[in-house]
Amino acid sequence: MQHFRAFGWLAGFLLLTVDISATAQSPASAAAANALKSSTSMRWRPLPEVVPPWKRKAIPLPKPSVPPLDMGMAAPRLKISNWLRGEPIKDFAVDHVYVVTFWTSDSDVCRESLPYLEKLHRQFADRGVIVIALNCWDEDPHRAASVMKHIGGDLTMRVATDDRRATMSRTWIGAMDEPYVPMAFVIDRHQRIAWVGHTSKLDDVILSAVLADKFDTQRAIVDRNERRRFAEAARRHAHKAIEARKRRDWAAAEKNIDEFERESPARFRFSAVHQRFQLAAERKDGPAVNRFALQLSEDPGMAERLNDIAWDMALMEDIEGLDLQFAERLARRELERSKGVDRAHVLDTLARIQFRLGRQIDAIATQKAAVECCDEQDRISFQSTLTSYEKGLLPDASE
Repeated sequence: MQHFRAFGWLAGFLLLTVDISATAQSPASAAAANALKSSTSMRWRPLPEVVPPWKRKAIPLPKPSVPPLDMGMAAPRLKISNWLRGEPIKDFAVDHVYVVTFWTSDSDVCRESLPYLEKLHRQFADRGVIVIALNCWDEDPHRAASVMKHIGGDLTMRVATDDRRATMSRTWIGAMDEPYVPMAFVIDRHQRIAWVGHTSKLDDVILSAVLADKFDTQRAIVDRNERRRFAEAARRHAHKAIEARKRRDWAAAEKNIDEFERESPARFRFSAVHQRFQLAAERKDGPAVNRFALQLSEDPGMAERLNDIAWDMALMEDIEGLDLQFAERLARRELERSKGVDRAHVLDTLARIQFRLGRQIDAIATQKAAVECCDEQDRISFQSTLTSYEKGLLPDASE
């Protein structure tokens, strides 16, 4: 399926550019994301509320008064007593860079992050990077071992579990402004926290810069603060947007978007354009949809999301003047740079546009290419779509 490619106009508030709204497992982010479920066109998997142990009534562990922690500060000490894989580490060494990432067995996102961390570990182990995947917040102490067994014996990075009193998670992620998992800390050779964020945002660019002592931690702090400002603006306006949409009060909806745009950092204001794009679609205003789609395609913030714009347009029906030829050009631009699973999604988008433009043969050929390069998770859906095209039917992509 397209998964999160179709934003839904309200989803632009919380999911378009915020790192943790859709994927980080914290009570606030899970509740916010699930609240939008009935108000967007996106395909949703409910996010579990993974609660830190100091907030659980069953485990009376009050959140401690620990010094605030942030990038650029000295890393707290390692206090790990239960190692599941790899040689134990007591202290940070000056000749290594460390990745300490926190995950919980109750979160799909956390479990899916482990193979990604293993990939980073294998890529950078020879350059002095040590990855520690620290399990936390599990009420059942045996869950982590079960997850390791399910993944198999291919993991070579270090894996450990927090103790019953959540010592590590309280003094690390508990000292951050918003505790969530999976959260990764990158510790440089000077035992400082060079970078911290959602595990999925950690990449080879960050690690290479930290290894070379060239990572700009202050720039990362500014970037994080801008994202938080954007998220706060989004949350303030989400309820107003939902209510205006329910009433079909377009003037109130537009006013709300204007206010949201003024309160957002400049580099995130394309999110407001995206909301206008979706609002125009709800109003069946084809020329406005085309105009906002063009603005989105020219914004640097959407440089890698052209297929999302094209897919949204491919789903829009009964809109007079909708420029599907423009949507096709966007999909082809994205196709030039896409690979693997991403390429399959772009081909799936392109095939739907071709079918809607009356080019059934082209659509069938393109969808066949999508089936050939998609992953197993999408194969059944993509094959079903191909069958529909072969029968001359436009599939219902909302299912």
